[in-house]
Amino acid sequence: MEDLVFKRPRKVNQFGTFPLAFGGALVMQVPSAAAQAAIVAVTVPCCVLAARARSTVVTAKGITIRVLRGRFIPWDQVDAISVGDLAGERAIDLRLADGSRRRLPAPVERHRRSRDVAFDDKYAAIMQAWLRSSGPGDETSDPGRKPAADRPVSRRRPGSPIR
Repeated sequence: MEDLVFKRPRKVNQFGTFPLAFGGALVMQVPSAAAQAAIVAVTVPCCVLAARARSTVVTAKGITIRVLRGRFIPWDQVDAISVGDLAGERAIDLRLADGSRRRLPAPVERHRRSRDVAFDDKYAAIMQAWLRSSGPGDETSDPGRKPAADRPVSRRRPGSPIR
């Protein structure tokens, strides 16, 4: 299986250069140059981390979610995959075997700002990757894999909504 990479589009600064100019004016109000340098030394790395691209990488072994740091989730820990709607934003939600939930940072469809016409196709591709790795009958395709009786089994039908 070829790896699928979904990156969340970067937001355009709707305020232009005003926040940069305002921040610079505030820093100049600090009396000492050492304090100004300390503020800049802390603020710039934080802005770089916040602006880092959020992405989702889907492989045959699992899914990697990257927001500030990467987290790999193997397919056998995924219990259900669904599309969630929160505040006018559609995104793909994972429910893990331990009961926790994770929202994928990409693909995301924002109805008013950036409508992704291929969102349903991306969701279907993620579902297909999950079904290929955890579907019935795949124990014959990989002789080193545990039999179905020894693997965790999904308690929900794939694609059903998470409640």
